[in-house]
Amino acid sequence: MISRRWTAAAVAGLFLGAIPAVPVQAAEPAENALSSTDVYIRNLYPHEVNVATATYDSACGGWLVEGWWTIESGEKQLVAIAQGGSFLYYAESLGDDATWGGRALSVNVPDNKFSSCEKSLRRPGSTLNPITMRRYNYSALRSEIVLPLGRS
Repeated sequence: MISRRWTAAAVAGLFLGAIPAVPVQAAEPAENALSSTDVYIRNLYPHEVNVATATYDSACGGWLVEGWWTIESGEKQLVAIAQGGSFLYYAESLGDDATWGGRALSVNVPDNKFSSCEKSLRRPGSTLNPITMRRYNYSALRSEIVLPLGRS
């Protein structure tokens, strides 16, 4: 004959086995990986600067390149909302020949405001200017980044 004590232990074991072993917080890293990060540029240079950025965009199948933001000396401006832990940027001074770029992406951009997928900016054009963008990597868990532009 089965004792009531054993039956109670068996029933408790069945119910405890129904409790998931994975903590509720397990989904948070996936959600955080998709969270967005506000990217600001702070202009510490003595002249105004024009800034172009690129953020990864799956609809583009690569980078979405946007510009131009004009930022006065001493000012801070939101220039991108990024995901995934990296973005690209290029900046140029309006008062002299200073530039901030790199080798992460070469594109040809217009002088006026634009927003285009990188693939359409890889073709040279008579009214387009070549720029080379620098990659900036960050923790994807950050909600805000302030990138200073100043003298090297």
